[in-house]
Amino acid sequence: MSLEEQETYEVILDHEISYRHVLDILSGTKIVDKIPEIGVYYVLSNEKIKELKREKKVISVQKEASVSMDKVHLRSANNNLFHNEKEKIKSIWDKQWDIKKVTNNGMSHKIHEISNNISVAIIDSGIEYNHKDLKKSILRKSKNMVPKMGYNSLEEYEYGKIDDIQDKMGHGTAVAGQISADGEMKGIAPGLGINIYRVFGKKKAKTSWIIKAIIEATKDGNQIINLSFGEYILYNGLFEDDKNDNTKYDAYYKAIEFAHNNGSIVVSTMGNEGADVRDKKLMHEVIEYKTLKSIKHYGEVYDCPNNFNKTISVASSLPESESVISEFSNYGSSVDFIAPAGTLDSYYKLGYQEFISKKKYENEWVLSTHLENSYNYFFGNSFATPKVSATLALLIDKYDLYHNIDLAVSYLKRSSIKSDDAYILNSYCSLTYSYT
Repeated sequence: MSLEEQETYEVILDHEISYRHVLDILSGTKIVDKIPEIGVYYVLSNEKIKELKREKKVISVQKEASVSMDKVHLRSANNNLFHNEKEKIKSIWDKQWDIKKVTNNGMSHKIHEISNNISVAIIDSGIEYNHKDLKKSILRKSKNMVPKMGYNSLEEYEYGKIDDIQDKMGHGTAVAGQISADGEMKGIAPGLGINIYRVFGKKKAKTSWIIKAIIEATKDGNQIINLSFGEYILYNGLFEDDKNDNTKYDAYYKAIEFAHNNGSIVVSTMGNEGADVRDKKLMHEVIEYKTLKSIKHYGEVYDCPNNFNKTISVASSLPESESVISEFSNYGSSVDFIAPAGTLDSYYKLGYQEFISKKKYENEWVLSTHLENSYNYFFGNSFATPKVSATLALLIDKYDLYHNIDLAVSYLKRSSIKSDDAYILNSYCSLTYSYT
């Protein structure tokens, strides 16, 4: 059996053991990746897996899982939609109903001049690094976490180069546009510095790439880490194959604790299944649907990693009502903030063709930067989350809260209106609020 065909196991060790003991525990195994900062190692399967599971210093051992990215964009809004350059610039801003709402029609852009001391890490599918609205914001600590040959050695176009942050999906580019676009399109914080950590190629991501990206983003000094994706985790209980996701859960937990303890805020998106995360039966149905695996023994299912106390979780609000969560968005006790990111109401009522012909996407989905210097319409919690990340970054920078991230979160909550479900994001209000 070749190395590519062998399964990889995620091994989490007691954080108090010495490195020499680590080597003793893992001796005889092939270590393919490691995150020593949080005691997480990835080893190829062999006869020692059962022995590792019995080792007292090993917290958990489980097969490494993968993470999928929701496909949430509809169509390109390229330059051909506009008759001339002046009309194009005006039209793009006019179509940014979501950014206009959060920034009080762009007034918040004039309140604070961003310094070079603040940066947001975007862990995602990369970025269109030549996009005219984004390229000036991309910082030098950006890096690629996808190894050579990519997901399960199926991506021949992946060369494993550390500086290859080119987006092959479009998702990361759209997320970046919501934060720092400064051109024909405007983000929440135009020109804000962003470090890109690419963990997706054209397929899925490995959990290890994401965990490593969180650690790297923290060590690189980013005050905010944006995660516009997530996954459902069966923490206890068992799938039909007698497995669960407790190891993956522990790895996320340790990474987010590491980030928080070292001065980084993780802002994470809620899922897009329209589920109440407090409804255990419904969450069991969701994870079975998403993973195509039946549950044999029921346990806790988490919408992860937004469920952790140290993360800031974000859901989408409707275009016509900033206090109402979008019908596609998960909701429940774990939601911290809501920000506008679209609706599927007309899409479902009219069907795809009529939705397109009537241009309903212009008022119901959000416009953002896309591949090949274009723009695209999107919906989903992925595009609410970066709005919160950017606003937090502005608060940290304006009030010199680089070493007090918890106070920055407190400021954001104090300056936001509380709805029944969560705090309603408004960057303008947060930047003009008197905190004294």
